[in-house]
Amino acid sequence: MERRRVFATWADLVLPVHCAGCAEPGALLCAECHGVFAPEPAPARPTPAPEGLPPVHAITGYEGPVRSVLAAYKEHGAHTLARPLGDALARAAAAGLSDPAGPCLLVPVPSTRAAVRRRGRDATGELAVRAAGRLRAGGTRTRVLPALRHTRRVRDQAGLSARERGMNVHRSMIVSDRLAPLFTGISVVIVVDDVCTTGATLAEATRAVRAVGGRVEAAAVVAATARRRRPEQGHRRPGRSVGCPPLRHGAMDGVLRGHCRQGPQDRGTRAFSQALRREAGEDPQARRQGDQR
Repeated sequence: MERRRVFATWADLVLPVHCAGCAEPGALLCAECHGVFAPEPAPARPTPAPEGLPPVHAITGYEGPVRSVLAAYKEHGAHTLARPLGDALARAAAAGLSDPAGPCLLVPVPSTRAAVRRRGRDATGELAVRAAGRLRAGGTRTRVLPALRHTRRVRDQAGLSARERGMNVHRSMIVSDRLAPLFTGISVVIVVDDVCTTGATLAEATRAVRAVGGRVEAAAVVAATARRRRPEQGHRRPGRSVGCPPLRHGAMDGVLRGHCRQGPQDRGTRAFSQALRREAGEDPQARRQGDQR
């Protein structure tokens, strides 16, 4: 794991760099894409919201360059993106604090063992550590407590419906007896993750923490997906996610041509490109499936 991190750092220094968000050369995150993560946090409650979901705050919408940046960070070894993403997560967490002075615990949603093995690290945990540091610098007594673990194997949530996601993670998390006493005396607990889609994972994490007496006041994420209700006529209305500007013209083409810088491992690049094509509406099969939903 450490060898992979050293190689990624070395690659950042010697290889040509393209923006992870728009594929423009020059920096891993250009000024314009960096600005996508600059808005003030906003409520991002999914519709419908799963039972037990606390108030959720997000910085931006999970679309366009935001998807690309998070994929580069989590799946393609762009470790240095933890800084801007963690800073954004800190601002989202601060929005859920009733007492800005703390004490506060950030409890990251656990990554699956398979994801940790594939990525070589706990990506969400790294963001939580960065966010906690930013909150402490602002005067909030904050610690990270990775208290949650999975009690059984869960499927990858990508491609699952809201109902399927809820069933997939239902009672799948627990706080160990050894760590449960650490929640005593903590006035605020905030569950953190990188993305909120249906809210099922955040709701399950919240349930597990509350089961041992943790006081979960809010959840915080970097980005949230805009949920769209189907109108009576049966057609989907276009919607916009919280605070996310549209993708620049030509950026998607640049990514699909492979100009988006990858990390030391290029596994999954083809699937990543196919996902981007589906997002852009260029995949006929995806369009057919979308018409059937």
